[in-house]
Amino acid sequence: MKKLLLIAAFAAIVPYCADAAQTVFNDAESFAVAKAVKLGRGKAYKISGGQGYGKATFEEEKQCCEHCSNCDKKTGKCSDCESGYKLKNGKCEKEECGDSTYENVDMLKRNETVTGADMILAMGGGKCCDACKVLAEDLGKPLFTFPTISSNCAPCTALAIMYNADGSFKNNFYSSRPPVCVFINDEIIARAPIEYLQAGIGDALSKEAEVELALRHVKPDQNLLVGRALCAACTEPLLQYGAEALESCREKRSSQALQEVALDIVISTGLVSNMTVCPEFYYNTNLAHCFYYGATIFPASHKYLHGFLVAFGVLALLDYDGQDDLRDRVMAFYKQTGLPVTLAEVGLTPDDMPALIAKATKVPGWHVEGYDLDADRFRRSIEHVDALGKSL
Repeated sequence: MKKLLLIAAFAAIVPYCADAAQTVFNDAESFAVAKAVKLGRGKAYKISGGQGYGKATFEEEKQCCEHCSNCDKKTGKCSDCESGYKLKNGKCEKEECGDSTYENVDMLKRNETVTGADMILAMGGGKCCDACKVLAEDLGKPLFTFPTISSNCAPCTALAIMYNADGSFKNNFYSSRPPVCVFINDEIIARAPIEYLQAGIGDALSKEAEVELALRHVKPDQNLLVGRALCAACTEPLLQYGAEALESCREKRSSQALQEVALDIVISTGLVSNMTVCPEFYYNTNLAHCFYYGATIFPASHKYLHGFLVAFGVLALLDYDGQDDLRDRVMAFYKQTGLPVTLAEVGLTPDDMPALIAKATKVPGWHVEGYDLDADRFRRSIEHVDALGKSL
């Protein structure tokens, strides 16, 4: 039948053209018709022509996507996707890992390649590493991490931050052990988008401030003593090398400054986390991360990396704790390096604060032994920092 359609097309064009065959096949669209019919892609056709001109077009069947196993050829919409693909806007699209959600972990656990592997290699950013921590724990497999960006300490820690499907914070997951080994290639870090390194600096600046506050009135055991000692090595290298490291990243080249900052973000702060966090106690984060968790309920904040939101939270923590000199020094550093000093720079407004605080007071970290945490006072500190930032 398809061959007959092609013959009919030739016959219909002949009366309109002096040299029909040559005219048709010199016309790119008409040649496409012939090729399509031959390949079985054409179904209907129409012919138009004039003096010395012949043109043929065809109406193609609606094509289903490559990975659809059951589709409607009239609409081109899929109804059943192959394994590893999901239906989106009527087409099968490859499932992506995306956020560190339990749904994505379950999706990976359905993959036979994953379940049949001897070990899990997590290559990517913090959410990739966190999802793989849950995956490796559930499957009983060793985990190795290969951070391609330096935006947080997730590649080194046993703690995983898990999210709901809408991007809001869900809970913390505690692995029985941290990754076996972390592989860092500073050349790869240098070629990553600069905002990831900015975010990593913002996140890492929270470590010393939060751990010192958390342990201020605690009688520490050996683990906590080591964690406290290590956190003292986190802040100064960032303030000393941060601007130079960002310049190296902007130029897509490694440098000693970039190496110092990357090791601080991934390793130093990661080791602090491993020494100060477990299911029995949580001395790793408090006010700076509480601000972050509260912000996640606002979709406008989702376009900002974790470290940008935590960075603003650091300023609020220092203001709340009366560390004005350090707050002002860190704020000046932020202005120099492009980190946020106002709520608007993380997609928020003062009107968002009641809901943000309500969420912040219900997440891990909103408890500091021997230290008074007051929701209204924290809100005032956030608004005070916002006002200071606007004045710069």
